Amino acid sequence: MKEEDWKLKFIGDNWKFLPEKEWKEKRDYDKLLYNIRRKNGKIERLKKEISDEKVLLRDLKKLRTKDFKRLVKHHKKFSPSFSYSLNFGGKYVEYKSGNYAETNGNNQWELNLRVGGKRKYIYIGTISLVSLHLDLLENKTSDYYLTPKGKRYSKSEESEGYYQRMKPNYDEEQRKVIKSKLEFYLNEPIKNLMIDFINKDGNLNSFHKKKIKGLDILFELFKSTSHYTPPLQLKPKKKGKRLGKLIFGKGSW
Repeated sequence: MKEEDWKLKFIGDNWKFLPEKEWKEKRDYDKLLYNIRRKNGKIERLKKEISDEKVLLRDLKKLRTKDFKRLVKHHKKFSPSFSYSLNFGGKYVEYKSGNYAETNGNNQWELNLRVGGKRKYIYIGTISLVSLHLDLLENKTSDYYLTPKGKRYSKSEESEGYYQRMKPNYDEEQRKVIKSKLEFYLNEPIKNLMIDFINKDGNLNSFHKKKIKGLDILFELFKSTSHYTPPLQLKPKKKGKRLGKLIFGKGSW
């Protein structure tokens, strides 16, 4: 039915002469029709607004697609990518004499960092020193010494900690454990260092030139823990004096 067909037209204006009960019912019915017309009008207005919003939404989605394709390239290019690896295994070395010999290799942890379309190599440390620093950081060993040259190492095999007893160059699962620890401890400090360079210079050129030592970062983290204790200092060994000339001959005895 059309909207007009719902009107009561049978008695025209004579509805005022109806009994009070029927008159009130007619009045309430007219109010109902009025509210229905208002709601219909509102719905039509909303339909138009929705139609206009849909047009605007299509334009916004087109802009979103365009910006996403543009910005995702920047994200892939400038978002730092960390790749940790363990360089281990024997290798052949050629000596000056021309002879070759098989060695144990470097057996060291390394980080290849890619950011801004450039790659930066960061040396972390040997297996033994990296494991020692993880033990110190997590309070799993207490004995460590400084040589006169500042090299850190544990006292003896009895004092070796949890990570020092691992053999990541032989055991893949242990290698994954130490790798995950390096990611956990080193990623954030290196990111913060990059941010410092960006805030200072506006780029990462100086960062790529800076020499970064992974062990130094781990040791600084250890120094900030509540269980940090200064290392013991090993005294350098005294060199023995050379014997003087021995004189043999008459009167030498």
